[in-house]
Amino acid sequence: MSFGLETKVAFNLLSYIFLYIILPTVGAFGVCKKNLTSVVVCLLFFTSQSIRTIGGESWFPYPPPLSIGVAFGDFSDGQGYLFDYFSASMAIFLTVLVFFAPNKQINKDT
Repeated sequence: MSFGLETKVAFNLLSYIFLYIILPTVGAFGVCKKNLTSVVVCLLFFTSQSIRTIGGESWFPYPPPLSIGVAFGDFSDGQGYLFDYFSASMAIFLTVLVFFAPNKQINKDT
């Protein structure tokens, strides 16, 4: 049994599929079905992706495959931050949907 590169590639692929296909799909399904739990899960995901560090010491090892972001910070030593406009706008939209939508629009019970 080998625990080399093959296992790591499969784990990385499954992580990317979970993070960038399954979680946004669950959030979109939750918005369609007006389910608060799945909308909050998607809100937490997009909030975590809106500002990320650039460099080798990132706390989140899976960067998005496509990012609409602007880099800012001090890049003289290879460190800085990336502000992703798409993730931030999705987080703002979901926050408005969760906290400011009328009670008729989102079912609070799961």
